Amino acid sequence: MEDGKKGKLIILDGIDGCGGETQTRILKERLEKEGEKVKLFSFPNYDRPIGKLLDNYLNSSYELEGEVLALIYYADFVDARKKIQKALEEGFVIICDRYLTSTITYQDIQGVDVNNIISLTEKFAIPKPDIAIYLSISPETSAKRKFAEKGNLDRHEKDLIFLDKVIKKYIKNAENNVYCKQQIIDAEKPIDEVAQNIYSAIIPIIKDHQ
Repeated sequence: MEDGKKGKLIILDGIDGCGGETQTRILKERLEKEGEKVKLFSFPNYDRPIGKLLDNYLNSSYELEGEVLALIYYADFVDARKKIQKALEEGFVIICDRYLTSTITYQDIQGVDVNNIISLTEKFAIPKPDIAIYLSISPETSAKRKFAEKGNLDRHEKDLIFLDKVIKKYIKNAENNVYCKQQIIDAEKPIDEVAQNIYSAIIPIIKDHQ
């Protein structure tokens, strides 16, 4: 590690359309201007074979049982584990657009035992986040944003009842700090205001290098 700094793992999470991709970019640029070394990760990683498999599922190419789906999502984190560990050892701030917090939430809705998912993190040495920020929006906002972005919706994006269940589970998990320290931020607000609220939440952790 350079200058004795410890890397930090920051997660921005939420349902589709919450602004995770935009906010990770904004946060990266701001931290880099302040002299931090930053790397971005996004899950699922659609450039890798595992991510392509998940993309096919989300676009209804086939059906998968909840536990099978959970393991496929989990494999995506295992695939990126060494890169994340190396960056942390080198003192980078890592910002992830979604992470295991997302898998825990979505698969819990589908009846998968959350404790089984979390227990795998120890067996496979998946890096634990320093904080996960849940970007909260409504199902309606999610569908509106995603349709405007790409002109169609996948199986989760168009199912408002399912999204409502996911949101409630996200909030419950965040309030109880399931798996890691979490904080809820209202992502219905203007982009700049959301960005500032995210920064205020994570900067004490970023600056804590000891």
